[in-house]
Formats: sequence, C-alpha cells, structure tokens
Amino acid sequence: MLSLLIQRPLPHGGRLVERVIRDKEVAKKMIKGCPTYEIKPTLHYETGVPIRNVYREIMSICYGFFSPVEGSMKQAEVERILKERRLLNDWIFPFPLVFDISKEDYNKLGVTAGDRLVLTLKNKPFAILDIEEIWEIDDPEELAHRTFGTPEDNPEVVKNRFDKKHPGWVIYRSLQPVVLAGKYTIINEPKFRPPFDKFWYPPRKCREKFDELGW
Repeated sequence: MLSLLIQRPLPHGGRLVERVIRDKEVAKKMIKGCPTYEIKPTLHYETGVPIRNVYREIMSICYGFFSPVEGSMKQAEVERILKERRLLNDWIFPFPLVFDISKEDYNKLGVTAGDRLVLTLKNKPFAILDIEEIWEIDDPEELAHRTFGTPEDNPEVVKNRFDKKHPGWVIYRSLQPVVLAGKYTIINEPKFRPPFDKFWYPPRKCREKFDELGW
C-alpha cells in the first residue's frame, strides 16, 4: 500500500510563540514592585462606544495566533509593515499591533523604556508588558489610511482612500497617541466557562490534537 506522508508546516515565522507563565510563584516575583495599568477598550473616536478589546489582542499574541509577533510593535516595525507588509525580520505581516494609551495616562504612569508594566483586567493582574520603546502616533487617521488604503505606488488598482465605515479603519483611527512597545507575557491565564471551554484551542493545543489524530 502506498502511503503519502505530509509534513506539518512550521508556524508562520518559523516558530510558535507562547508567552504564558503558569507558575503562580514565578509570576508573583516577576510583578513585585512594578507599576500597574488597567487595560481599557478602544473607544470610537466619534461616538465613544467600545470597539476593540485590547486584552483579546494580548491573548492572541501570547498564545501564538499572531506568530512570530511577541508584543506591541516598535515604530520602525510599524513603518515597515505600512510600507512593505513585512516585519523587521522579513516575515510577511499585514497590519500593526500596538498597545496605545492616552497622554494623560502616560504622564500618570511615568514609565520609561526598560520598565515592566503589569496589565490588569478587572483590577487583577493579567499580563506584563516589558517596555522596550515608547513612541507617538502623530496622525491616527493617516495610520488608518496607510493600514487599509491602496498603496500609492500600485498602478493596477483604484487609488481611493479606504471606506471609513470599515470597522478595522475605525479602530486604527481611534487609537490613542502614545504607544508602549515591548513583549507581552500572560501571568494569569483566562478561564472559560462550560460549554465554551471545550472550544478553546490555541495553536499549540491544535497542533497537539493534530498529532493525536495523526493528521
């Protein structure tokens, strides 16, 4: 009998990101004495209605859904994505991922590059952000256009600004001006209530299931 063995492809970027600390004692030591910040949803720039759950983005990054991205992006990485749709390591990636806060919150925090920030959810530690760079979004509307709009150097498509009704465009237009760039690490894993818990299949668990089933 002829059998065909197909090797499972590597994750995008060559390795699967999983930035999760499961040891509670280790987590406590990691956050001792660190400043805290309550994760806030992104609010629509006109209506003030919540339109983006930032904690879900952090979860997606830490569990490897966006491999090889490991955190909030530095300015140079965002700029390369906007120009070439590539990360600084040359892997293709379609859009920027950033942790943005208001100038008021930034001034209250008083953090600088090199600091560790504890990100809380409902006043409980959820993740940490090891800040590597702090930069500002000069024009969120232009960022939204460059993320979703037609590149000016592409003559084969219609050069129109992106439809402002698109939910993705609105999210980028609504970002706060200060970006804290650096790697995330989850220190308090999310828990899902039945029956939803059985549908939680992050990338590593999916791959383990594939091996179990011989796929």
